[in-house]
Amino acid sequence: MASESEDRRGQLLQAAYNVAAPKGGPSASVHLHEVAKEMGLKDPGRDEDVRKELTGTVLALQEEGDVEGWSPTNARFRLTSQGASKAE
Repeated sequence: MASESEDRRGQLLQAAYNVAAPKGGPSASVHLHEVAKEMGLKDPGRDEDVRKELTGTVLALQEEGDVEGWSPTNARFRLTSQGASKAE
């Protein structure tokens, strides 16, 4: 179970990096639905289970210092330099 959680964290970091890079760099703000699409998941705005899973993953990554600025109001966040390094 722990490795499954770590896999999901790695997938989310990579997806966020892939979405943010063309927007001006890895620290650009990304929306949860953009990351979900990059990961091949359902739209978190329409699927509550996906939204809960991804939100939990983002919050765990924020505690680890890999992402920052999570806003539950608009579902946006950005990678920190530590998170971007892990994604590279």
